[in-house]
Amino acid sequence: MKKRETKPYPKNFEEFLDWFSTDDQCIKYLFTIKWPNGFVCPRCEGNDYWETKRKLYHCISCNKQTSITAGTVFEDSRKSLRLWFHVAWVMMAQKTGVSAKNLSELMGLGVIRRHGVGLPSIEV
Repeated sequence: MKKRETKPYPKNFEEFLDWFSTDDQCIKYLFTIKWPNGFVCPRCEGNDYWETKRKLYHCISCNKQTSITAGTVFEDSRKSLRLWFHVAWVMMAQKTGVSAKNLSELMGLGVIRRHGVGLPSIEV
């Protein structure tokens, strides 16, 4: 049986704070998760790129610009990646879970809305 490859993950909250204290650190982490073998353009699969001032990745081959958050739960959010990483940590660290209301109050997020049956969502 082949050994399963694990992604690097902080062992405790102190290590989490060291790893993800800035948005740039969060971006670098997402980059390694999204493109473990280096950048790959979603349009042409090219590998050469440059980074714009707005932190978009501009493919040299086809001129497509893509964001590190494109295709992730962070896409289109106006909140910082650092905040979302903290939200994810809080959600994962709580063995009994955390309510949307408590999370919203703790992290200073927006209004809680219910969309039919199921889990509430937090408007950001």
